[in-house]
Amino acid sequence: MKAKICRYSKRFALLGAAAILAAGCSASADTGADAANGVLGVIPWSHAHPILVNFTAGLVPVSFVSELLGRTLKRGSFGSAAWWTILYAALLTPATALTGWYWRSSLPPDILPADLISTHLYLGMLLAVTLAGLAVWRGIMFFRGGKPGIGYLAICGATVCALVYQGNLGGKMVFG
Repeated sequence: MKAKICRYSKRFALLGAAAILAAGCSASADTGADAANGVLGVIPWSHAHPILVNFTAGLVPVSFVSELLGRTLKRGSFGSAAWWTILYAALLTPATALTGWYWRSSLPPDILPADLISTHLYLGMLLAVTLAGLAVWRGIMFFRGGKPGIGYLAICGATVCALVYQGNLGGKMVFG
């Protein structure tokens, strides 16, 4: 059963990546230096970070809630969903952090509040590393047929809280 899930998940991931690339290739290019140096030359860096943020912000809480539902309802399918969503988040979040750092480096130095941007930048990197660790930890449990313990759930829950705080910081900088 797990081999079949893995095969279909790989196909889904490839289709998703192809769809993202196709959308990026068909997007209309902005004018200016930002567009010329953007993702695939068509998505400006100032747009790439906010796009990628939504994947992390959606996948991590879904993984955590799936873990809780799987534990409460004793359904293995929720554990599978939790594993795959944390894996996808761990794979996408470094790109989110890097596009954020690149976007920040392209802005004038004093355009963002120094205390907010500093915390936002370093918390983003910490989240990327934490999610990679959670994905490895959860992957080991998944492939060994184990279930997450209270330690994993606590760290995953704390990561969701840090992610909410991170989103709040980003929102303050963009929307005031």
